[in-house]
Amino acid sequence: LQLYDFSEIADSLGHHFADDLVCQIADRLTQNVRREDMLSRAGEDEFAILLAEGADLIAARAQGGRLLEALDEPFKLDPMTVQVDARIAIALFP
Repeated sequence: LQLYDFSEIADSLGHHFADDLVCQIADRLTQNVRREDMLSRAGEDEFAILLAEGADLIAARAQGGRLLEALDEPFKLDPMTVQVDARIAIALFP
């Protein structure tokens, strides 16, 4: 999952707000993955989600949709709110 406007938010609002935003994003993502799945921050504006064994393309797409939906609601960074734009890429193995 990649956040497309994170660096602009960090540059315009400062690192304190960017850190708060990352924590809020991680919380929302954590609430929307299953216990057996793994969520990790892969970079400044990227998160990786490893679905548990047995996930197929249909399950991965459904999970991706739930994660994007979770990020649709604006984030509160007192005294303002911000909206993030995220994209997801899905890879299956094998």
